[in-house]
Amino acid sequence: LAASESYRSEMSARARRRAEAFDIRRSVEQLVVEYRTVIGDVRKTSGTTRTIRSTWLTINPNLEASARSLQDWIRLGVDRGMAISVVLRQRGDLSRGLQDRAVPYTVVAMHWPDRSKFLLSASHALKLRRFLAAQGTQVLHCYVHDIYPFAVMLRSITSLPLVCHVHFAVEREFCRWAFAGPRKLPDALIWTSHQQQRDCEAAVAGIIPLERQYVIPLGLDPLQLEAH
Repeated sequence: LAASESYRSEMSARARRRAEAFDIRRSVEQLVVEYRTVIGDVRKTSGTTRTIRSTWLTINPNLEASARSLQDWIRLGVDRGMAISVVLRQRGDLSRGLQDRAVPYTVVAMHWPDRSKFLLSASHALKLRRFLAAQGTQVLHCYVHDIYPFAVMLRSITSLPLVCHVHFAVEREFCRWAFAGPRKLPDALIWTSHQQQRDCEAAVAGIIPLERQYVIPLGLDPLQLEAH
């Protein structure tokens, strides 16, 4: 019994340390720091006490996968210097959750600006420019890299700095197509783990400078885990 009790105690201590290491509060605070760096580099603003206003672009309409973490970013960012508004591709459980929390959001298809849909994509970007102005947006945050081409167009219209969040492994061909060149290069690229960054090192080599890459775990909320 004593050995069993000791084992459970050790496992509990390890779980607590792991939860602390991946505490989303740390991730939120780190993201705010990186936002300030990006704004300082791109917008030449000063001051470190005011709230950073960011607009996140996502395609997931449901309360699953990355959308669950997004809710934590929104909830915890308020007290840590970050206000978030959201652009969705379609309505769903996520939009209803945002509405319940009085989080500013809008719904736009966000088509890729390829030849067949360039004008449509440009009209969506122009529509969003008004939304961004109303929110006082300082940073564009492409939360799903699948819509990064649209985010690039939006940056070209607004001149806002652009952060790209990558949630899984990317191939060299995609990175060359999406990120290569000054017009497409993100102001910051966020990996969700050091292992992911190592796995994709060859894919982004020579395309995205190391100084523009950051590792910020999606994180968990230990308080919510304890509640369950």
